[in-house]
This record gives sequence, structure tokens and C-alpha cells, in this order.
Amino acid sequence: MKIKIKKQKIKILVNSNSLITINLAIILCKIYNNQNLKNILKSKLKFMKKIQFNKYLSPIRYNSIYEIIKFIKRKSLIKLKNPFII
Repeated sequence: MKIKIKKQKIKILVNSNSLITINLAIILCKIYNNQNLKNILKSKLKFMKKIQFNKYLSPIRYNSIYEIIKFIKRKSLIKLKNPFII
């Protein structure tokens, strides 16, 4: 996964050999791509609990999604605090 931030908007690029992994990453890309960094930090993704996403995924995959979300938010926060970081 690569994250590019330009003009306070995020662009996420993903690649994987696993169909499940790539499709989960695509869902996150659809949600976060071209979003303002402040909006990303405020987002809660309540729909994942509402649709009971965890019922359809193994605990490892479900936790991986949350780790990816934390990674995206961490990168956004770092960029907001220091806009000169590339």
C-alpha cells in the first residue's frame, strides 16, 4: 500500500496477490481517496459495525482492516502536523 498526499488530499494505491485483501483495500480506497485529511481523521466508519463486517471475515482479516485504517489516519495526522514531509 502506498499513500500519496497532495494539496491536503489523500490518494491510496494498493496491490496484492490475494483477491480478498485487494477487494478489502479497494473498499477503503473508495472511502478515503480524495478526502481531505481532516475529514479522514474525523471519520468513524460506523457502517462496518452496522453491516456486521466481522461476521464475514476471519479475525485476522478484520483486524488487518482496522490496522490499515489506523495507518491511513496516522499518515494523515503526520502530514497535517508537518506539511513539509513528503
